[in-house]
Amino acid sequence: MREVKILFESYNEVTQNEAGGVAIKIRLLQQYLSKFADVKLFDKWNDSFLETDIIHLFMPTVQNLNTFKLAKKLGKKVVVSAIATPEKKRKMIAKRIINKFLNEKSPYYAKQYIFTNSDYIITETDLEKKFIVSCYGVQENRVMVIPNGVTISEVEIDPQYFKNKTGIENGFVLQVGRFDRNKNQLSTIKAINGTELKLVLIGGPDKDDMDYYEACKKAAGKNVTFLGWVNHDDPLLYSAYKSCHTFILPSFHEILGNAMIEAAALGANVVVTNALPVSEWGIEDLCLTIDPHNVTDIRNKLLESLKKEKDSLLERRIKELFSWDSVVDQHLEVYKKVLRCEL
Repeated sequence: MREVKILFESYNEVTQNEAGGVAIKIRLLQQYLSKFADVKLFDKWNDSFLETDIIHLFMPTVQNLNTFKLAKKLGKKVVVSAIATPEKKRKMIAKRIINKFLNEKSPYYAKQYIFTNSDYIITETDLEKKFIVSCYGVQENRVMVIPNGVTISEVEIDPQYFKNKTGIENGFVLQVGRFDRNKNQLSTIKAINGTELKLVLIGGPDKDDMDYYEACKKAAGKNVTFLGWVNHDDPLLYSAYKSCHTFILPSFHEILGNAMIEAAALGANVVVTNALPVSEWGIEDLCLTIDPHNVTDIRNKLLESLKKEKDSLLERRIKELFSWDSVVDQHLEVYKKVLRCEL
């Protein structure tokens, strides 16, 4: 049988975002899937839809509505990774009302059209799946939940590398991500004020909200270190995961929390937002859950976590759940379904 050809497509600025979560997901999935299929990142100047079998669209927006329509007009199979943050019901109602006036220019219209006309949809959690089904009218049997893979290789990680590079002793609290109001770094900073906790923040400012980054710096005491952007493939990042005692993810909204998963896979204790559906993964008893709106709750859970030994059971569970072998197998299953063939 000939090699199946797959094109990966996403929104225009996907590789321009320094936080890079979607771009990292795409490149890693391409890397691991390439053992089984011909997987390319779509180049509009050189690639033809007529010469591919599947277009895999990541995080659909108004930008790629016409691209999607063309692919379907040409009779191509389209798989969509939704990457959609669940939103409150009243907010979705407002979007539907706006959609009545804007029609095809509406972001809601674009997503609904793409979701309902795609051949298959992939979500990262069951919560995201339920959101897609209920708010966009998608058939439940056309949606599969597939989490992101963990890219950890402990053999290559030197836990002393972080200390040697930064001078920071092991045992600190770590938070990783773009500085924005959703990621909620300011609450973490406020939570450790007046304590002996040491906080390391990896990430840079949201270019559309520099005021938030400045507010975080202004609120920070001497026990907070800002390291700025660190590339996903930089050994400093993985050594930070290995060196920290506790990783915190206090976002108000979150789909999966890649950095939290990577940190847990390297043995860190985890303090995580109640917006993340940890019960889906059976780890609710292995991490501490916080109300991201409650600074006192964040402080108390951080102090509690730092009193606990690192939990190897959480580490093992995370590696089982998010292994790339499992993630790739599940993607291949989706591709088989839409092509009705063996890969």
